Amino acid sequence: MTHLPLALGTIPFGAVLDDKATFAILDRFADAGGAMLDTASNYPFWNEGATGDESEPAIGRRPAARGNRDRIVPSTKCGARPTVPGDRALDSVR
Repeated sequence: MTHLPLALGTIPFGAVLDDKATFAILDRFADAGGAMLDTASNYPFWNEGATGDESEPAIGRRPAARGNRDRIVPSTKCGARPTVPGDRALDSVR
């Protein structure tokens, strides 16, 4: 079993933060010894214009650009995504 000393939440990646900012944070995280990313298929649906699909593709673009896919492990989950776009009250969570 691998010991993962640091984990990083990824809610703003791809929606609030562009790739340049996302990559800079992930580079710094990796340089500090970070190894696990906390992400989900619903981050960050509540931002205007966001669907919830933004953070995971942004995370995936970084190792593809850097050529080091084995350095950081994404830990994903699903659920809690509204079925109605823009439902920030979570009345339609599936």
